[in-house]
Amino acid sequence: MSHDSAATAERNVSPARLEAISDGVIAVIITIMVLELHPPQAATVQALLGLWPPLAIYLVSFLFLATFWVNHRYMFSLIRRVDERVLWSNMALLFILSLIPFSTAFVGQTRLAALSTALYAVVLFMAGLAFWSLALGVNAQYEPGDAPAAFDPRQRLIHAAGLGAYALAIPVAFLSPLAALGLIVAPGLMYVTRLTRPN
Repeated sequence: MSHDSAATAERNVSPARLEAISDGVIAVIITIMVLELHPPQAATVQALLGLWPPLAIYLVSFLFLATFWVNHRYMFSLIRRVDERVLWSNMALLFILSLIPFSTAFVGQTRLAALSTALYAVVLFMAGLAFWSLALGVNAQYEPGDAPAAFDPRQRLIHAAGLGAYALAIPVAFLSPLAALGLIVAPGLMYVTRLTRPN
Protein backbone atom coordinates (compact mmCIF):
# COMPACT_ATOMS: atom_id res chain seq x y z
CA MET A 1 0.00 0.00 0.00
CA SER A 2 1.34 3.42 -0.99
CA HIS A 3 1.79 6.24 1.48
CA ASP A 4 -1.13 8.15 -0.08
CA SER A 5 -3.40 5.09 0.11
CA ALA A 6 -2.49 4.50 3.75
CA ALA A 7 -3.15 8.14 4.62
CA THR A 8 -6.52 7.99 2.86
CA ALA A 9 -7.44 4.81 4.74
CA GLU A 10 -6.59 6.49 8.05
CA ARG A 11 -8.80 9.45 7.22
CA ASN A 12 -11.75 7.28 6.26
CA VAL A 13 -14.45 6.85 8.88
CA SER A 14 -16.43 3.63 8.85
CA PRO A 15 -20.21 3.71 9.37
CA ALA A 16 -19.74 1.64 12.55
CA ARG A 17 -17.25 4.14 13.98
CA LEU A 18 -19.45 7.14 13.21
CA GLU A 19 -22.47 5.35 14.67
CA ALA A 20 -20.53 4.56 17.85
CA ILE A 21 -19.53 8.23 18.21
CA SER A 22 -23.16 9.26 17.67
CA ASP A 23 -24.42 6.74 20.23
CA GLY A 24 -21.94 8.09 22.76
CA VAL A 25 -23.01 11.69 22.19
CA ILE A 26 -26.70 10.84 22.55
CA ALA A 27 -25.97 8.90 25.75
CA VAL A 28 -24.17 11.94 27.19
CA ILE A 29 -27.08 14.19 26.17
CA ILE A 30 -29.54 11.99 28.06
CA THR A 31 -27.22 11.92 31.09
CA ILE A 32 -26.99 15.71 31.14
CA MET A 33 -30.78 16.00 30.92
CA VAL A 34 -31.41 13.71 33.86
CA LEU A 35 -28.81 15.57 35.94
CA GLU A 36 -30.93 18.70 35.48
CA LEU A 37 -33.76 17.01 37.41
CA HIS A 38 -33.57 17.93 41.08
CA PRO A 39 -35.64 16.35 43.87
CA PRO A 40 -38.11 18.53 45.79
CA GLN A 41 -36.99 20.27 48.94
CA ALA A 42 -39.83 18.77 50.98
CA ALA A 43 -41.00 15.15 51.21
CA THR A 44 -44.61 15.91 50.34
CA VAL A 45 -46.89 15.01 47.47
CA GLN A 46 -47.54 18.71 46.85
CA ALA A 47 -43.80 19.40 46.49
CA LEU A 48 -43.46 16.44 44.12
CA LEU A 49 -46.38 17.58 42.00
CA GLY A 50 -44.76 21.01 41.80
CA LEU A 51 -42.01 19.45 39.71
CA TRP A 52 -44.39 18.55 36.87
CA PRO A 53 -43.01 21.07 34.32
CA PRO A 54 -39.39 19.80 34.47
CA LEU A 55 -40.56 16.17 34.58
CA ALA A 56 -42.99 16.65 31.68
CA ILE A 57 -40.45 18.31 29.42
CA TYR A 58 -37.85 15.69 30.36
CA LEU A 59 -40.24 12.93 29.24
CA VAL A 60 -40.90 14.78 25.98
CA SER A 61 -37.18 15.23 25.34
CA PHE A 62 -36.46 11.59 26.17
CA LEU A 63 -39.18 10.47 23.74
CA PHE A 64 -37.71 12.75 21.07
CA LEU A 65 -34.17 11.46 21.59
CA ALA A 66 -35.35 7.85 21.71
CA THR A 67 -37.15 8.13 18.36
CA PHE A 68 -34.17 9.91 16.82
CA TRP A 69 -31.79 7.24 18.12
CA VAL A 70 -33.93 4.41 16.73
CA ASN A 71 -34.27 6.13 13.34
CA HIS A 72 -30.58 7.06 13.36
CA ARG A 73 -29.55 3.43 13.88
CA TYR A 74 -31.86 2.33 11.09
CA MET A 75 -30.45 5.02 8.78
CA PHE A 76 -26.91 3.86 9.52
CA SER A 77 -27.83 0.31 8.56
CA LEU A 78 -28.43 1.70 5.05
CA ILE A 79 -25.18 3.67 4.70
CA ARG A 80 -22.84 2.30 2.07
CA ARG A 81 -19.95 4.62 2.94
CA VAL A 82 -19.27 7.67 5.08
CA ASP A 83 -18.69 10.41 2.53
CA GLU A 84 -18.31 14.12 3.26
CA ARG A 85 -22.05 14.77 2.95
CA VAL A 86 -22.99 12.03 5.40
CA LEU A 87 -20.19 12.93 7.81
CA TRP A 88 -21.04 16.62 8.09
CA SER A 89 -24.81 16.08 8.08
CA ASN A 90 -24.35 13.71 11.01
CA MET A 91 -22.10 16.19 12.85
CA ALA A 92 -24.68 18.94 12.30
CA LEU A 93 -27.35 16.63 13.75
CA LEU A 94 -25.22 15.87 16.82
CA PHE A 95 -24.56 19.58 17.37
CA ILE A 96 -28.26 20.42 17.33
CA LEU A 97 -29.12 17.45 19.56
CA SER A 98 -26.50 18.68 22.03
CA LEU A 99 -28.66 21.80 22.51
CA ILE A 100 -31.59 19.73 23.80
CA PRO A 101 -30.43 19.62 27.46
CA PHE A 102 -30.20 23.44 27.52
CA SER A 103 -33.58 23.97 25.86
CA THR A 104 -35.17 21.28 28.05
CA ALA A 105 -33.85 22.91 31.24
CA PHE A 106 -34.97 26.34 29.97
CA VAL A 107 -38.55 25.14 29.49
CA GLY A 108 -38.60 23.32 32.83
CA GLN A 109 -37.17 26.20 34.86
CA THR A 110 -39.50 28.77 33.26
CA ARG A 111 -42.47 26.42 33.70
CA LEU A 112 -43.50 26.24 30.04
CA ALA A 113 -43.13 29.94 29.31
CA ALA A 114 -43.99 30.95 25.75
CA LEU A 115 -40.48 32.00 24.71
CA SER A 116 -38.70 28.98 26.14
CA THR A 117 -41.26 26.59 24.62
CA ALA A 118 -40.89 28.28 21.22
CA LEU A 119 -37.10 28.02 21.45
CA TYR A 120 -37.45 24.35 22.37
CA ALA A 121 -39.60 23.80 19.26
CA VAL A 122 -36.97 25.58 17.14
CA VAL A 123 -34.27 23.18 18.37
CA LEU A 124 -36.41 20.13 17.59
CA PHE A 125 -37.31 21.52 14.17
CA MET A 126 -33.64 22.12 13.36
CA ALA A 127 -32.81 18.58 14.51
CA GLY A 128 -35.49 17.27 12.16
CA LEU A 129 -33.97 19.24 9.27
CA ALA A 130 -30.50 17.91 10.08
CA PHE A 131 -31.80 14.34 10.14
CA TRP A 132 -33.51 14.90 6.79
CA SER A 133 -30.21 16.19 5.40
CA LEU A 134 -28.52 13.03 6.65
CA ALA A 135 -31.23 10.87 5.06
CA LEU A 136 -30.83 12.67 1.73
CA GLY A 137 -27.08 12.08 1.92
CA VAL A 138 -27.61 8.37 2.44
CA ASN A 139 -30.25 8.25 -0.30
CA ALA A 140 -27.77 9.85 -2.73
CA GLN A 141 -25.56 6.77 -2.39
CA TYR A 142 -28.18 4.67 -4.21
CA GLU A 143 -29.29 4.62 -7.82
CA PRO A 144 -32.83 6.02 -8.25
CA GLY A 145 -34.40 2.59 -8.72
CA ASP A 146 -32.39 0.89 -5.97
CA ALA A 147 -33.21 3.13 -3.00
CA PRO A 148 -34.49 1.27 0.11
CA ALA A 149 -38.10 1.60 1.26
CA ALA A 150 -36.97 4.13 3.90
CA PHE A 151 -36.73 6.71 1.12
CA ASP A 152 -40.04 6.08 -0.62
CA PRO A 153 -42.60 8.92 -0.96
CA ARG A 154 -44.67 7.63 1.95
CA GLN A 155 -41.73 7.82 4.36
CA ARG A 156 -40.81 11.28 3.12
CA LEU A 157 -44.38 12.43 3.69
CA ILE A 158 -44.32 11.08 7.26
CA HIS A 159 -41.07 12.89 8.00
CA ALA A 160 -42.41 16.09 6.43
CA ALA A 161 -45.47 15.83 8.68
CA GLY A 162 -43.21 15.58 11.74
CA LEU A 163 -41.23 18.62 10.63
CA GLY A 164 -44.48 20.46 10.03
CA ALA A 165 -45.64 19.74 13.58
CA TYR A 166 -42.38 21.09 15.05
CA ALA A 167 -42.56 24.19 12.82
CA LEU A 168 -46.19 24.85 13.76
CA ALA A 169 -45.34 24.50 17.45
CA ILE A 170 -43.07 27.56 17.24
CA PRO A 171 -45.79 30.21 16.70
CA VAL A 172 -48.38 28.20 18.66
CA ALA A 173 -46.11 28.39 21.74
CA PHE A 174 -46.85 32.12 22.00
CA LEU A 175 -50.59 31.38 22.11
CA SER A 176 -50.60 28.19 24.19
CA PRO A 177 -47.38 26.49 25.34
CA LEU A 178 -49.35 23.36 26.28
CA ALA A 179 -50.81 23.12 22.76
CA ALA A 180 -47.31 23.57 21.34
CA LEU A 181 -46.09 20.77 23.59
CA GLY A 182 -48.87 18.56 22.22
CA LEU A 183 -47.69 19.27 18.66
CA ILE A 184 -44.14 18.38 19.70
CA VAL A 185 -45.22 15.10 21.30
CA ALA A 186 -47.36 14.00 18.34
CA PRO A 187 -44.47 13.05 15.98
CA GLY A 188 -42.77 11.07 18.74
CA LEU A 189 -45.95 9.07 19.39
CA MET A 190 -46.35 8.57 15.65
CA TYR A 191 -42.82 7.23 15.30
CA VAL A 192 -43.37 4.48 17.88
CA THR A 193 -46.26 3.04 15.84
CA ARG A 194 -46.04 0.73 12.83
CA LEU A 195 -47.30 3.58 10.64
CA THR A 196 -43.80 5.00 10.26
CA ARG A 197 -42.05 1.71 9.47
CA PRO A 198 -41.19 0.98 5.84
CA ASN A 199 -43.34 -1.68 4.20
